[in-house]
Amino acid sequence: MTEGHAWSDWLEVGDSDLDGDHHLQMRLVSALVDALEEGRPWLAHRLADHLHDASESHFGEEEARMRAARSPELAAHRREHDVMLVAMRELLEAVDGDDVALAVAA
Repeated sequence: MTEGHAWSDWLEVGDSDLDGDHHLQMRLVSALVDALEEGRPWLAHRLADHLHDASESHFGEEEARMRAARSPELAAHRREHDVMLVAMRELLEAVDGDDVALAVAA
């Protein structure tokens, strides 16, 4: 089993709600990798679904806040979110296809 994923300070944005979401996302990623490496596909699927859903909700909230603040970085940040959601859908497919190596790489 691999070590847990280290927290990166660049994920801290100074908003307790958003920072809490970032911590949750990283814990889900770590738990997902553990489930895959432990051969627990049913748990990996549930964690991948939860990660996708939690991220989609988080991204929507983050974008709404940026829109309200008229942030000039909104469009670029939305594109980053779109790329991450595509990667998460690919991750779900890899988990569903029992491709552990591909899922861990994703």
